[in-house]
Amino acid sequence: MVVDMKRRYLELRPALARVYVAVTSWPDAAPVLRPLGFGWIGPEVRVGALAQQPCALDFGAGSVDGWLQRLVLAEAAQPGPATPSPTPEPTAAFARLSAREREVLTVLAEGVINNELAERLFISERTANRHLSNIFTKLGFRTRTAAARIAIEAGLTG
Repeated sequence: MVVDMKRRYLELRPALARVYVAVTSWPDAAPVLRPLGFGWIGPEVRVGALAQQPCALDFGAGSVDGWLQRLVLAEAAQPGPATPSPTPEPTAAFARLSAREREVLTVLAEGVINNELAERLFISERTANRHLSNIFTKLGFRTRTAAARIAIEAGLTG
């Protein structure tokens, strides 16, 4: 069933316009949901004794892929935390990457998922995952967003 759901999602993804969720407390959920683009949409709805606040995320131009790219770019533009974690200088960090890993990082910064990354670079998804793991290790990051941020800051994206 999960494989069918993933397949169906990938088929629909280019045309997805909106995702809906319901939360029990918008004030509690907003710090997590608002930065992603969610907003509450109308009055709360009662489901039995539980009040639910409907929320929606409009993907906008480019559907999911465009939203992911805008999210990465917005996060890259945000100032770091008050006590920033050590971030390697892009030139020093990139010196540790192979040419292929830099290619993978450039495509990653566009907000693509692993199977699309593999298709675009004509490699298997397993190889793409291995390259990403190596990139994360060499750059000292644990998330795709952090790795994409350094690629954007270094001007690897178009």
